[in-house]
Amino acid sequence: MPESEEDIKVKLLIEAGANHIQTHINRRGMNPLEDLKLIREYTKIIKEVNPDVILTYTIKPNIYGTYAASNLNKPVVINITGGGRVLLS
Repeated sequence: MPESEEDIKVKLLIEAGANHIQTHINRRGMNPLEDLKLIREYTKIIKEVNPDVILTYTIKPNIYGTYAASNLNKPVVINITGGGRVLLS
């Protein structure tokens, strides 16, 4: 089975020295219990890794990752993805 574009990008980031931690996220889900579990997962990861700064992208990581990071006094860089077509037209 050929590698997906996402797998290739992850490999490139790891080769560049980044740590990759896979999280379980339902991008379109609206279950508050799932979202609470995601916040807890982010909090656990931040405590374990103890990063200097956190980079988030896409809506749920931007919101929930920033929430978890702020509770642990960690700085966050938020990246907004998409919207390019709207800005170009």
